[in-house]
Amino acid sequence: MKQVNFQPFRPSDKPGMNELFVDYIHDFMHIPQIWDSFDDATRRGTAVHMIVAEWLSGSLMMGVPMVNGEPIGLFWSRRMNKRMVEGFQSIHPGKTMYSWGALDAACNAVFSAPEYVDVRYIAGFIDVNNRKSAVVARHSGFKKSAILPGYFTANGQQNDAIMMIKEK
Repeated sequence: MKQVNFQPFRPSDKPGMNELFVDYIHDFMHIPQIWDSFDDATRRGTAVHMIVAEWLSGSLMMGVPMVNGEPIGLFWSRRMNKRMVEGFQSIHPGKTMYSWGALDAACNAVFSAPEYVDVRYIAGFIDVNNRKSAVVARHSGFKKSAILPGYFTANGQQNDAIMMIKEK
């Protein structure tokens, strides 16, 4: 049986681990299916550098979902307010069969993280055309909260987002 867990990375971790993590983020984010999922403005702002800068400043909790010790994706969360964080997960193409377990493990890590002791909710924003991600979120305990018109922009086209919430 495959074991799915979550490996958080924090700026206070060993320097060698930080370098490996930054390299991993860079490589992961440049997988075409993942890079192409970002809107044009994010790509222009080089998502990798923005994410790493936020992570190093301490405003993001980041980590890697793992299956039997193998990294299969990337998860990060950032505070929206005192009681809610926004979570983002992306799984390597070909590893999506582990999406449910990976999201559960990441959410458990967020809810148990010392820096998020007061957090009660995780919010996820999913493109309305990404039905598989919505199914994964529902199976992981997220509930549809709202539709946000024109929330995502990809290749010059605006798409609505489903805002989904998971309660602690």
